[in-house]
Amino acid sequence: MNDDQFTKLFKYMEKRFDGVEKRLEYLEENMATKDSIDHLINTMDDFIRQITDRDAENAARDAQFARLLEWAREVSKKTGVPLPNL
Repeated sequence: MNDDQFTKLFKYMEKRFDGVEKRLEYLEENMATKDSIDHLINTMDDFIRQITDRDAENAARDAQFARLLEWAREVSKKTGVPLPNL
């Protein structure tokens, strides 16, 4: 290999390594950290817990409403006071 071919090869390799280095720097700068991932997971867990709690509260409220409505229908039958269909 003569000096000219070696110089061309060296410049080519240097250019390729510079490109790889730039991509690695970009990935490193934009990579999520363990703390940011943990924070995201904790936030999602909080949202899921809130939704689950709200669903449980809604189910309890709906069951209570159904019991009250059944009671009101029984009272309506016994008193003769019409109850609109809810």
